[in-house]
Amino acid sequence: SPDKKPAPPKKKKKIQPKLSKEDIAAVEAKIQEAVQSQAWPVASKLLKNLAESDVSVELLKTTTVGKTVAALKKAADAKLVMAAKGLVARWKQMVRDADAASSA
Repeated sequence: SPDKKPAPPKKKKKIQPKLSKEDIAAVEAKIQEAVQSQAWPVASKLLKNLAESDVSVELLKTTTVGKTVAALKKAADAKLVMAAKGLVARWKQMVRDADAASSA
């Protein structure tokens, strides 16, 4: 029937679609802009989105997003600094794992 209520959204953590080079570049630009204007909540949200996105090792190696996020470790916002450190560490581990797998 047309008045059937839609099923409630499942609380499963949704995996974001893989980001493209263009997506990464756009997010990077927004992060840099947020940092310049010291809009820490905006930068935090962008970082959170990146952390929840599927960023491939190839993208990490072929874009400067790692450097952009690493630069946030010097931000004047403690929560942002923590988030940036966590994400950089996770990405470095992903790259190490990928390198180890490809050289095995």
